[in-house]
Amino acid sequence: MHVKISVDADFFAASVGDAELTLPDPLPAVQIVPLAGIRILIGRQSTSRGIFPEIDVQALTDDPAVSSRHAMLERDVEGSWTLTDLGSTNGTFLTAAAGEEVASGTALLITAGTSIFLGAWTRIELADSV
Repeated sequence: MHVKISVDADFFAASVGDAELTLPDPLPAVQIVPLAGIRILIGRQSTSRGIFPEIDVQALTDDPAVSSRHAMLERDVEGSWTLTDLGSTNGTFLTAAAGEEVASGTALLITAGTSIFLGAWTRIELADSV
């Protein structure tokens, strides 16, 4: 499995509202990140706090609204993946419309094709590796 990480303008429009943020220009290229291991921290690096996520969203999409420990992907022994929001400031969503947030602290089963939206404009899509 891998994830495709990109900037999603529709999510940005739905989630940011009146905040004084603008999409990066030019938009960062889509990044492919293999899911190696059983626990994958999604967030942004904080050297002072000793946080070095496997998926550093700010480095990949220049998204300032992602928490340092935003969410966790975990693989079980059967190979299924779950997503858990780790109490992020701006929430984690499964739709670009930024509707209902993923409940913090609850592992949610996700499959290939699932898109995760977080920060101000980041989309992370779970995909099967070929």
